[in-house]
Amino acid sequence: GYLDPYRQLTVQQFTKICANWSLERVPKDLLQKKVGVVPPNQKWKLLDGGIVDLDQYKEKKVVVLGFWALGCIDCVVPLAYYADLADAFKDKDVSVIAVEFRGNANRAFLDKQDFKLPVAMGISAFGEPYGLNHKMPYLYVIGKDGKVKAIHLLIDPKLVTVVKSEVEALLAGQDL
Repeated sequence: GYLDPYRQLTVQQFTKICANWSLERVPKDLLQKKVGVVPPNQKWKLLDGGIVDLDQYKEKKVVVLGFWALGCIDCVVPLAYYADLADAFKDKDVSVIAVEFRGNANRAFLDKQDFKLPVAMGISAFGEPYGLNHKMPYLYVIGKDGKVKAIHLLIDPKLVTVVKSEVEALLAGQDL
């Protein structure tokens, strides 16, 4: 299929190809309607076994949900960004979870990328409460109060700096 030329690339190689792709593919008002809302509790199976339950993080951790899909070229690039975010906050009250939107993540593919973060297996139908029925990848920043604090369509590596600042502010008890 159309992804075949890209399947042999690492995330770093693919990032170079996508460096000039547009961030503004989804209307901001669509995303902003979800800010300030407590997302519906979701329980997702983890690729490597177990379950992740968003309620377990309330009052304990800032959560960064990185939504992506295996068959989505744009979605492969941010996997490296999710890993960078997790590394930046590894000793803090932050959990970074990559949610494979279609529920068909592939361990062999992730191993090739040296991707070690938890991968939750979503299903397409769950995306509507999150506004995920449009182009991806999305990154949700959820505060310790369980409310969505920010949403980004993440392709640009510069946006990682913005997300890091947002997470640091939330950890310091500030609101966005």
